[in-house]
Amino acid sequence: MSGVEGQLKAFRQKVAVINGVPGVDLLDDNSTFCRKFNTVKKCKAVLGDSLPFLQYFNVWQEDEVVRGLSTSPELAELAGSLMGVKRVRLYQDSLFLKRVGDGCTNYHSDLRMAPFDTNDMITFWIPLIDIPLQGSALVFVSGSHNDLALNFWRSRKQVAKMDLSNRYKDRENHHMPLSVGDITAHSGWVLHSADGNPGPKDRLALAVSYVSADAVIRKGWDKFEAGHEEDFASYGSWVKDVKVGKIIKDNHPRVPVISFPSERYQ
Repeated sequence: MSGVEGQLKAFRQKVAVINGVPGVDLLDDNSTFCRKFNTVKKCKAVLGDSLPFLQYFNVWQEDEVVRGLSTSPELAELAGSLMGVKRVRLYQDSLFLKRVGDGCTNYHSDLRMAPFDTNDMITFWIPLIDIPLQGSALVFVSGSHNDLALNFWRSRKQVAKMDLSNRYKDRENHHMPLSVGDITAHSGWVLHSADGNPGPKDRLALAVSYVSADAVIRKGWDKFEAGHEEDFASYGSWVKDVKVGKIIKDNHPRVPVISFPSERYQ
């Protein structure tokens, strides 16, 4: 995909998320939505200055260097070790471009946007430029993936209206400054965010996400919540291949199981 095509796809994805456009329309170049937003200029006219970042999904499918990293046995083994599972599946990678002037990324958890019924998900966040102490790398709420009470005793609408600053007081952590070659890892339910980018350089980072190879597709994956349908641009092309409650085949070309030899699990 050319740079122009990739940029248009990234801008369309943001328009779709912000305006609640059905994901299927985003994936169909002949849809009314794609015909309407057929240039970056038209997308920008709708988005204005509200963007937190641009996101390019599944670069590994087109770029040999990124493919070598995302499908590497070493990274897969590390993901398996952190999740405590013997076999892992590459879910997606995402190239994040936070341009100078882009705003903050709100707190969210990755599994909320994924089509899996599992707790086993690890994302590696890899900066592609040096990020200073006051930069825009990820900020994590440590232990938030264990906060079962938050959603158990409240509806999603109630949680969305809550001020969680006191609940998670003094639990925000980051690992800045970061250098090229560093890597952070977070669980799929960990809340994380990022500050806006004041400059002087655009921030570029690659996120690579793995799930357990035995993760099944959840019921209701197509019932999108406002603001949580962001990943459909990544998984929409393959999720209908798999029945709800079923495991994806090992050799699926878009979400493959990554083999790794390890004495850890012998």
